[in-house]
Amino acid sequence: MEIQLNRNSTTPLYQQLKNNIKDQILSGRLADGFKLPSERQKVEKLDVHRHTVKKAYEMLFGEGLSYASAKSPRGYCVRNTPAE
Repeated sequence: MEIQLNRNSTTPLYQQLKNNIKDQILSGRLADGFKLPSERQKVEKLDVHRHTVKKAYEMLFGEGLSYASAKSPRGYCVRNTPAE
């Protein structure tokens, strides 16, 4: 999962991250059930604050594009069809 953030954009980083992941989900590049990288992994890879990643993931969850899995693999997983 490749993510590019534009630090010169007026769009907040969390919104850019959420939009990028959302586009990949809706286009089918991220399969249903795909486990999103942990917050820590994204923080290290993108060099952003943890709250940036957390907010983006929570927004995807709020839009029904991901779900939280308590079973293995734990974390946020992709839902290709938004929940109703």
